[in-house]
Amino acid sequence: ALAGRNLPVTNKFTVTIGSDVPPGVYDVRAVGTFGVSNPRAFAVDQWKQIAKPAGNQSADKAAVVELGTVVDGTTAANASDWFRFAAKKGQRVLIDVAAQRLDSKLDASLVIHDAQLRELARSRDVNRRDPLIDITIPADGDYLVKLYDFTYGGGADYGYRMAVHNGPYIDFVFPPSVKAGTKNKLAVYGR
Repeated sequence: ALAGRNLPVTNKFTVTIGSDVPPGVYDVRAVGTFGVSNPRAFAVDQWKQIAKPAGNQSADKAAVVELGTVVDGTTAANASDWFRFAAKKGQRVLIDVAAQRLDSKLDASLVIHDAQLRELARSRDVNRRDPLIDITIPADGDYLVKLYDFTYGGGADYGYRMAVHNGPYIDFVFPPSVKAGTKNKLAVYGR
């Protein structure tokens, strides 16, 4: 600080989101001395959010996440990120990775394993190039999630938001558009 003022830090921004902003993906622009930036996608979620911890690049070092959590992270080149969650038999769990939908270079692949590292489900391109797994848990216990770039790229431009939850999920709404200000009947499809 200089004489009671905070000095700007290059390429760092403070974003404040009002409590009344509904979940969704929004375009964010920076306005400054030299004009307005291009829009960047910015996600707002209702789930608890955590930053991806360091060192979770193997199954034995999987980061623990609770159901109802969003993990913000980036992938490293030639590596996988591993996560662990606990679930009960018959429980439905959704794992939704948003990367391409948020302007990331990540072409995410997602794999679910049981505690003995047996593969239970795999996903890649469900929401454009983003994976989604909807699984009914076969037995009480811990489950492992492996997330990686399909071509094993990585770095600061390979960001993702991975939601692990058992809440509702909307696949699509029909009709996909309606005239503003009019009453309409819509069909919501999802889980």
